[in-house]
Amino acid sequence: MKYKDLYYLIQVKRVKTGKKTDWGTDIYEDQETLVPYKCSFQPYVESISSPTAVGRITDITNMIFCPPNEKLEKGVKVVHKGKEYEVLYPPRDWGRHYEVFVNYIGAHKSTK
Repeated sequence: MKYKDLYYLIQVKRVKTGKKTDWGTDIYEDQETLVPYKCSFQPYVESISSPTAVGRITDITNMIFCPPNEKLEKGVKVVHKGKEYEVLYPPRDWGRHYEVFVNYIGAHKSTK
């Protein structure tokens, strides 16, 4: 399978701002990092999807085909071409690649 697209895995880390509260405790903020991975990003078409798939699900908008990536799990958010998606189910592992069902959330807005 050829991977001509990229998706970005959103990783959020809490970092110190260098400021302190009135009580002397550190103030933290979320810092977002987008980690690129190769994939084939396709619209979800129920009529051509595998009959052994998770069943009829209306929330799926797209599918990602990619090399196995242990960081892709249910609830993880990814970005593709400025749009944010959420992984709906654990990826289907086909040995050499993953099949991932995602749902479109909206335009990606970076936290910082």
